[in-house]
Amino acid sequence: MNAECRNANFWIDSRGVLIFTDIEKSEEVSKAEVVYDGKNAVLLNKNDKEFYVLKNIAPRLRQKLASAKSVIVVEQNKGGMYSYEVVLRKVDDLGVEDDWDQYAKEVYAKLKEKMSPEDFAQFTKEAEGFLDKVENS
Repeated sequence: MNAECRNANFWIDSRGVLIFTDIEKSEEVSKAEVVYDGKNAVLLNKNDKEFYVLKNIAPRLRQKLASAKSVIVVEQNKGGMYSYEVVLRKVDDLGVEDDWDQYAKEVYAKLKEKMSPEDFAQFTKEAEGFLDKVENS
């Protein structure tokens, strides 16, 4: 199996866990499933030929994801947005390095570099409040 590695955005709302990707919509999504080991990444099997490792699940979202029975995958691309629900299967180990801390530091540094000090301070204040709400929902 040759799986392409992608970053993805993981979200929780009233429908459950959503995974936003930039993967192009396939002609066929059959036997799709998401495989998760409780760590930094999931494996998205769209069909017999397409496999994707979706990385960088924030630690605060991992417990919610681990307790889910299914997830909604949202594919965003030039053709629009497409979504489908898939079963979540748990495994002991996907074999994907958990590099969340390094990834978070890189994102933090890029944001700090691009934003004014005032905007960055406001952003971090709002983001922390948002993450607390997500964690406690």
